Amino acid sequence: MAALAEHVARTAAAPATRHADVAVIGAGPVGIAFARRLAKRAPSLAISLFSGESVLPYDRVRLSGYLAGAVTLGDLTDGTLPDNVTLLPGRWVTEIDRRLHSVTDAGGAHWTYNMLVLATGSRPYVPAIPGRELSGVFTFRDLADAERLAARRTRARRVVVVGAGLLGIETARAMQRLHTEVCLVEHSPWPMMAQLDEDSGARLAAYLRSLGMDLRLSEAVEEIGGRGRVEWVRLRDGRVVETDTVVFSTGIRPNVDLAHNAGLSVGRGVRVDDRMCTSDPHIWAIGECAEHDGKIYGLVAPGLDQAAVAAETVLRGEARYRGSVPGTQLKVVGESVLSAGRVAADAAIGLARDVVWKNDQSYRRLVIHRDRLVGVIAYGPWEQGARIHAAVLRNRRVWPWQLWRFRRTGDLYASAQSAAVARWPAASVVCNCRNICRGELSAAMRAGYTTVDGLRKATGASNVCGSCRPLLAELVGQGQLAPAERHAAQGALALTALILLALAVFLPALPFAQSAQHAVPWDEIWRDGLWRQLSGYTLLALGVGLSAIVVRKRVRRLSLGAFAGWRVWHAVLGLCVLAVFAAHTGFRFGENLNRWLATAFALALFAGAVAALVIATEHRLPRGQATTLRRSAVWLHLLVLWPVPVLLAAHIVKAYYF
Repeated sequence: MAALAEHVARTAAAPATRHADVAVIGAGPVGIAFARRLAKRAPSLAISLFSGESVLPYDRVRLSGYLAGAVTLGDLTDGTLPDNVTLLPGRWVTEIDRRLHSVTDAGGAHWTYNMLVLATGSRPYVPAIPGRELSGVFTFRDLADAERLAARRTRARRVVVVGAGLLGIETARAMQRLHTEVCLVEHSPWPMMAQLDEDSGARLAAYLRSLGMDLRLSEAVEEIGGRGRVEWVRLRDGRVVETDTVVFSTGIRPNVDLAHNAGLSVGRGVRVDDRMCTSDPHIWAIGECAEHDGKIYGLVAPGLDQAAVAAETVLRGEARYRGSVPGTQLKVVGESVLSAGRVAADAAIGLARDVVWKNDQSYRRLVIHRDRLVGVIAYGPWEQGARIHAAVLRNRRVWPWQLWRFRRTGDLYASAQSAAVARWPAASVVCNCRNICRGELSAAMRAGYTTVDGLRKATGASNVCGSCRPLLAELVGQGQLAPAERHAAQGALALTALILLALAVFLPALPFAQSAQHAVPWDEIWRDGLWRQLSGYTLLALGVGLSAIVVRKRVRRLSLGAFAGWRVWHAVLGLCVLAVFAAHTGFRFGENLNRWLATAFALALFAGAVAALVIATEHRLPRGQATTLRRSAVWLHLLVLWPVPVLLAAHIVKAYYF
């Protein structure tokens, strides 16, 4: 950040030539990406970057994280700029003179250019609702909006957020940070309707309500009321919701005023051809302000694709933009969401078919057209999410056996295929936000960037949403970025259980007293019926307690505590079971039914201890190997466990009946 501040001071204070080989209007992610790429391709070009904000360039995608307090302003800054890029903060362009090839900035200075690039972005859309001019009505689009909302949050008691798209949901969650009541109003039947279908949208809606949000679906705000400031909103159904703050997150409108006033061809956005060139051959448009083939993309990734094409065609290159496959892979208030390709109802095509897999935790839907993967929706954690996203972008073929695997397991690829990022084809996309391929990352590693942060700085991967960081970690061999703190505890418990089980199997059983004169202190535990019942029913109670982890894993609405913590307590209870098992049997397995039960019990404990040890050490292994070992160990544990309840029931009946 300090280096960038020095760069700004140096370039802004330099003697003004008031000429730029290439002038770029807009210092958002797309404008910055274009300037960097062009500067790298043509170091001799003088590039001027006009910004409407007086702050340093920052990552707008992570603004909701900044509002929520998850990242600092320093985390948002977008790194240093090349020496031939002059950043002009607070110097927004107010006029374009195409005849003179010049622009006028907010300070009244005139700049001539050879080539001009519009990266003016968009502004929030606020519907024409009575009362929208009242104090207490906000939008959320830039850093200034985020800081105003952060200041407002400290005194807001009830907030109404209008719009349950991604940004609206993130805003609502951030405004809950100080236990403020939040009402989220959405006109569609489910949240994120543009990205999700009804099933996944219903799951997200249930999750939002579980976070304490008052979610109003198929509803709209028709009026905002109050005396000088917001006091209430009236919904379409006539109900009135008391509130002191309203935040609109109802979409965007491209900033086309500059282009329109300059006489460029404008529709909903600035019209461009496949070279990203406007109706003026010396002016290009990229990002949210650009309209290509009748489409405006409201996401960062397509804008970065356009920036890459424009950086080539400005230099008279042959690159062409053919459109982007819309895609989103990110965390929505903590839940993993993937939506890419043709998934919306209005994107139905010919003979496309849906293949769906779901359980209590996850929902996955593939859209197949002519044996090609053209769309995907996934809600919940999915290890193969990044690979599936890349397959949609590349329109990969899907084979019948892959669909069979997906219907059976929810995974399209075998675990080894999905895990080995280093073996992905060089053209496979790892960072979907910036369209960075495995080959580019491998080249950066050969150049000496062998850490996650090194790859991030060298290529820009993971700089946007960060969802590809685990893939980068695997690629550079760092394993998981943040191993769970409970791994050591779980591993120690597992080792203790294995040692005790080994002693139980290979050492002689604890002896009974040989006579009344030679009593041993533990003898009564095995001979007295009351003690045997106490230890037996304690085993039964602990067994029921052990099964709680299955309920926690399978029942979606039960989300108390992190699952890693449940694993540790499962291991603790398993160790307690081993101790009580010793007290109940003295490690004597008996005969017939008793032997069968004791053997099954010991095998289940052994398999559970092995599974715990594998899970505790998997962060040290390659992801594919770790996944295979974990699944095998858990399935072994379940396989040897299933006879225990049947044998235990028979054991109890035998004890009381006979």
